[in-house]
Amino acid sequence: MWLNPTHLIVIERSHGNRYNRYKPQRKAALVILTAPLIKPEIRPTVELANSMIVGPGTPKMKCDNCLGPLTKIHNQNYHRCPQCNCYRFPSDLASSVDPIVAVGRTVVAECPRCELTLKLGVIHDRWNVCYCENCRGFLIESGTLQVIAHELRANYSSQDDVPVAIDPSELMCARSCPACGERFETHTYCGPGNVVVDSCYDCGLTWLDHGELATIMRAPGKRPSPDSSPVVPTYTHIPSDAVAEALAETTKFLIRNALRYVVMHSSIFMIHVATAS
Repeated sequence: MWLNPTHLIVIERSHGNRYNRYKPQRKAALVILTAPLIKPEIRPTVELANSMIVGPGTPKMKCDNCLGPLTKIHNQNYHRCPQCNCYRFPSDLASSVDPIVAVGRTVVAECPRCELTLKLGVIHDRWNVCYCENCRGFLIESGTLQVIAHELRANYSSQDDVPVAIDPSELMCARSCPACGERFETHTYCGPGNVVVDSCYDCGLTWLDHGELATIMRAPGKRPSPDSSPVVPTYTHIPSDAVAEALAETTKFLIRNALRYVVMHSSIFMIHVATAS
């Protein structure tokens, strides 16, 4: 007789008293003892379900590398293991919220978070970035970031995110620029979206953690027109006939004031000549 996942959970919750019912040691021993009684094809599913049960109504994910508890990244949908610095994402990099396609080349720079060699990739099928395979953060030119944010926000048509306050501890992070080695300026993004970014003003580079560009794109607020430019200011179009009419009125005004000026000074000159004679 094989056990199914329901039997396993029932057995787990029926053992021990109220103080040690959900101890990790008891849970691990239960998985080991009951594993031979579980169908081989469903054992991975059962182990995953048990790795997420630590108490009533408290799901907890475990790291695939060290089995340590995973911590959810603030205002994002992925997790990090603080013990071995591994990450768990809900999808692959190419189909993630910040999609990056690998080019297949490395760069002479390290990730400011993981200290691993960065790789060259293309984000949103258009812009080159240097990204980290582990944490999926990326380095980009600050001017290019302005263009990307402008175009993504202009073309985004889905529902806006509910604003979430930043985590103050993110402002205390000390990271170094991969290009020059100097410390980043850590600050909130000067635009829509409550995200904290790292900038090097000498190199003109900005580091974004995974998901932060998507947060900027989905942030509520006024959105630019799809045909507007992120660099050139947008001016109101004035019809050509209105421009011609305005120029004509301006010309008449200038000519009228010039004639008044000439007449006035001519009269003063004539009076002065008559008085002198």
